Amino acid sequence: MNAYTAQELADLAVRNAITGVPTSKSSVIRLADRESWPRRPRQGRGGGWEYLPPEPWRTMLAVHEYKQAAPSSASMVAENVEAAARQTEAGTEKKAALRRDAKLHILGAWERFRAEGNLPVVRGMELFCVLYGAMVPVGKDGYSGAGDFDGRRHVLAIPAWVRGMCPSLCVATLANWRKARDQEGDGALAALAGAYGNRRDQGLIDQCEPLKNKVIGMVLKTPHWSGQQLRNALLAEIGEQVEVIENGATVRRPVPSVRNLQRWVAQWKERNKSVYVRETNPDKWRSGFALSLGDEDGHVERLLQEWQIDASPADLLLTDGRYQLYVLVDLYSRRMLCHVTKTAKTGATLVLIRRALTLWGVPEVIRTDEGSDFTSEEFERAMSYLGITHDVRGPYRPEQKGTVEAHVKVVQHQFISLMPGYVGHSVTDRQKIRERKAFADRLGESDSEVYAVELTRDELQARLDDWLAQVRDHQPLKGVFKDLQRRGKSPFQIFTGYTGTLRRIDDERKLDLLLAPVPSSGGRAAGIRTVTSKGIRVEDAWFWDNTLSDPRYTRQEVFVRMDPDDMGRIWVFDVEHERFICQAVNQDRAGLDRAEMATKAKAEQAKKLAEARKQLRSAKRSVKPHEIADAIIAKGRADNGNLVAFQAPAETHETPALQAAGEALRAMEPVQPKVMNEPERQAYQAKVIKLSAPKPPPPEDPAKVRYGRAKEVEARLSAGVEIDREEREWFELYRTSAEYRTCERIANYQKRMVNG
Repeated sequence: MNAYTAQELADLAVRNAITGVPTSKSSVIRLADRESWPRRPRQGRGGGWEYLPPEPWRTMLAVHEYKQAAPSSASMVAENVEAAARQTEAGTEKKAALRRDAKLHILGAWERFRAEGNLPVVRGMELFCVLYGAMVPVGKDGYSGAGDFDGRRHVLAIPAWVRGMCPSLCVATLANWRKARDQEGDGALAALAGAYGNRRDQGLIDQCEPLKNKVIGMVLKTPHWSGQQLRNALLAEIGEQVEVIENGATVRRPVPSVRNLQRWVAQWKERNKSVYVRETNPDKWRSGFALSLGDEDGHVERLLQEWQIDASPADLLLTDGRYQLYVLVDLYSRRMLCHVTKTAKTGATLVLIRRALTLWGVPEVIRTDEGSDFTSEEFERAMSYLGITHDVRGPYRPEQKGTVEAHVKVVQHQFISLMPGYVGHSVTDRQKIRERKAFADRLGESDSEVYAVELTRDELQARLDDWLAQVRDHQPLKGVFKDLQRRGKSPFQIFTGYTGTLRRIDDERKLDLLLAPVPSSGGRAAGIRTVTSKGIRVEDAWFWDNTLSDPRYTRQEVFVRMDPDDMGRIWVFDVEHERFICQAVNQDRAGLDRAEMATKAKAEQAKKLAEARKQLRSAKRSVKPHEIADAIIAKGRADNGNLVAFQAPAETHETPALQAAGEALRAMEPVQPKVMNEPERQAYQAKVIKLSAPKPPPPEDPAKVRYGRAKEVEARLSAGVEIDREEREWFELYRTSAEYRTCERIANYQKRMVNG
């Protein structure tokens, strides 16, 4: 490399804009003195010094020499040796082939560089290796190289895949590659590929089959174990040494070290990735490794031919907790509707379907999984009423409804992640969100404070609807559809541009009736109620219509739906025949006179009951039981003819219970009167006379006697009659007793009863 003066170095630094390099002559001289650069006296007018600077000056000076010596090389395009180099021999692995191709490409670029600069071999190698990693600012000196890194480009136009295989280069390495390439024989290209992998499957673990099986079993059974835990388990299971066969002899070798185990396990996982993932993470294997050769929507040819519905917990918190997210997708247009609900239940699903039916039309098929919200009696009945085929797919098979699964992910990642209260799609995401604040700052804070929760359910639903209508519906779906008619169009364009016929419901109130049943109660399915003497009970209220007085409905089950616009009215249908019966009302909610309605209801019931009884009496009169009995006996006599039954020998069967029953029957037999003699007759008459004599009256209650005496004294006092002192003292004392107060209350009560 040539020597340069301080002024020349400063000018080069200014032109190349190298950061950290002095750009004035004096600064260069001070830097050279401080770092003791090699120097020599300048040969020429004016004298001075010439310097041999270190890096990064060397790279900058090599670039300068390269431009001066071979300006045409600035636009050099390496020879296309890649195609020829990729004609690999059989058995060479992909990585080895890439290494060989990269080296051949670099050798071709070096030979082109040397030829254009007319450089000797060694000097050309030195300069090429310096320039291989050199970079200059974009656009400086009219030069533009290959590879953009923070506003700088590589000097040499080397493809990125080549630099990835060979990030650095030195003269000795380049010379060795050239020597290996120029040697004769089939081993030339193999030498450039490198001797990697020659000892594969020759290690201790591969040679010892029991050890290999044990390691693989532990890796599959406990994929979370570290290398040290794996080795400890092997030592406990098989000991510190294993037997292997080397050169025909059995020798013992120690169990591989932790690092060797880790290296072997990593290589085994890489070579058996599909099997390893299948055994350790079936869901990941199903989504990333399972063959997907079919076309899920290949059978869909028209709009509203098939809908898919699925539910998932929303990855955010609202002011009253976490909510579920229902997603409905039309397979033909990929148009989407969503519904936010507190819990996953059939009612929420029907609300979403009602919105889609109103906005889009009636589909032919709705595909769901086997969730309880999709397989309930209420959901199946709604599908039957609407004439929609319900396609139920098996559990834990998301690929069978992959379209809606993908759209759930779209909503979660593209919309939910933008909302306040977002908690992350995984544990890792959640932890990153929590770490936005220091531990001391979030100590004691609730989840609502940590995740900045501020939305209610209605606010989230409104924003979600706006996002679907204004953003998602107008995003072009590139690469989704195979037919050119839909490819590159947005769901809105596909939907509005459809020219086929759609099925629609003329009156939305019909949907209200079919999709708004009353909730389940008392273990009965939703909508099922029993007609009682008071009517139909719905949500602690009684509903009635005179039609229900018909005996056909009394104590019978009916299907009931709420009127969404009138809390005082319900719609009643026949359970079996799905026939409309009536609309029943609640007297209080409808503002009707309960007494008047009860009177009319009883009259209507009596009228219909009389009509029904009249028909029954007519049918009853036509039936004469005695004639039927005679006819049955006559038929039996004719069928049996003169058959005589022979009695088989019998013996009496007796049990304790039968004996007890016999004793009870004997006790029920009438007792014969006993004939008495004269003494017995006289004793009996005396006993009758004694029993017939009048009984003396029962003794009078002492309390009543004392209360009567007190009332007499009280009457004399009221009349002004003189009473002796002893009698007066007794009266005053008795009047304060509990007995007097009790008798007084009884007397007052009897007076009130007599007076009415």
